[in-house]
Amino acid sequence: KNRRSGRIIFIPNNYVFTNLLANYTHHGMKTVLDGIDISVTFDSNLDKAQEIVENIVTRHAKGYTELARKNIARLQHEYSIKNPKV
Repeated sequence: KNRRSGRIIFIPNNYVFTNLLANYTHHGMKTVLDGIDISVTFDSNLDKAQEIVENIVTRHAKGYTELARKNIARLQHEYSIKNPKV
């Protein structure tokens, strides 16, 4: 899929949360726009997979979530963003 950052990185599943994936200091980037596509097989327990991912995201996003909400609210007002749920 095409990402806003203009790059696609394919990574083994066991590598995602344990290793450095990209150097965000390169090119003086002040904004990080990334997404992670997670594939599950047809016989997988989709609810369990979603629960696992949500737990990981919640654990690792602590401290950033509220800051992101404040910044989105500021940008929404400053640039008249209609749908801030990106």
